Amino acid sequence: MLSVFSRLVRMGELEKSAAKNLDRMVANVFEASFHIISPTREDFHLCENYLNSFDNTLRAGDALHLAIACNQGSDIIYSLDKGMLSAGAALGLTLSDGRNP
Repeated sequence: MLSVFSRLVRMGELEKSAAKNLDRMVANVFEASFHIISPTREDFHLCENYLNSFDNTLRAGDALHLAIACNQGSDIIYSLDKGMLSAGAALGLTLSDGRNP
């Protein structure tokens, strides 16, 4: 988000003070709403296993997200990325786009 705010300031579409206020607001929302999970060695190993199957369309970032969620014991993983939904299902994971959990 900060990158977007910075670009808007450079383009003259947003005042620097407004960008700073928006950044603080976004940071507060993230702090109150999300639990940040750092990847572990086990997450990277599971990610590697997902990618080593060579029969899915997973990108590295998506594979890591799936591995972290799986290792954290997630019952269901939500995504709007159709490729990630398909690849995750092929791996036997429970994914949803939020419409049909």
